[in-house]
Amino acid sequence: MILTRQCKFILAGVSILLSLVVGINIGVIVYNRKSKSSTIEIQAYKILENNPLIDGHNDLAILIRENFQNKTNDLDLYNMAQYHLVEYTPSPTDITRLRQRQVGGQVYFCFHVLITLKTLYCSINFEYSDVFQLAKTAEEVRQAFNAKRIVSLLNIGGGQAIEGSFSILRLFYQMVDLSHVSTQTTIDPLNISQSPVIFSHSAAYSLCNHTRNVQDDVLELVKRNHGIVMVTFAPYFIKCHSEDPAAIADDAAHINYIRNIAGIENVGIGSDFDGIVVTPKDLEDV
Repeated sequence: MILTRQCKFILAGVSILLSLVVGINIGVIVYNRKSKSSTIEIQAYKILENNPLIDGHNDLAILIRENFQNKTNDLDLYNMAQYHLVEYTPSPTDITRLRQRQVGGQVYFCFHVLITLKTLYCSINFEYSDVFQLAKTAEEVRQAFNAKRIVSLLNIGGGQAIEGSFSILRLFYQMVDLSHVSTQTTIDPLNISQSPVIFSHSAAYSLCNHTRNVQDDVLELVKRNHGIVMVTFAPYFIKCHSEDPAAIADDAAHINYIRNIAGIENVGIGSDFDGIVVTPKDLEDV
């Protein structure tokens, strides 16, 4: 999948919006303001009308392959909560909720490129072509968003994904995702890459010292690289060494921390929905 620096800014633009949306949800909790008529909530929905909210990491395609063998004829993607799935019950992702929350697009994770492409193109984007649109470039993202379709993007994970073929690697040339690598493996490409890199689902190491999270010196490199750290909703990434369950405020803290070091254009969200069993309070679904 070819993603230009422009596409990175589409992903990064979500950070401003998410800070606003997080503020809304926290306001609901603290002040019990549940009405959608509040000024700040109206402002958030107005922003969503003109700017695509992109989730940097979603495992729905893998979930459909593992649970339904890519057969979607009898699958109601408008109401995925009705199905009892392997490990992840119920699914937090479906068309109804994506539309209600005005999600502009999802980056779908895959280990097996050709199989997942079949899920995305044949099973999802073809059968629900009035809802989803597969995009390979920033311009295609904009076209899909302007057509009121939910953008489908592809993220290839692990060396096994290219199935031993360098031609597949060249075919799916994309931004480098550093969420699943060691610290040194993170630093090396940041020191040599002339293009932005992404962390599709990570968080701030200083707030939660999980090995998957991004340390402060790396955040400085991300700023220099014009890359993006997309904050995950996985509770064990955002809240360490605490008996209290993770909540939306914890995600907000990671977003603000990363913003303060890497810059507001270099932070986004990568939920990991359909890939995590437990979610933070008030972040139960899309």
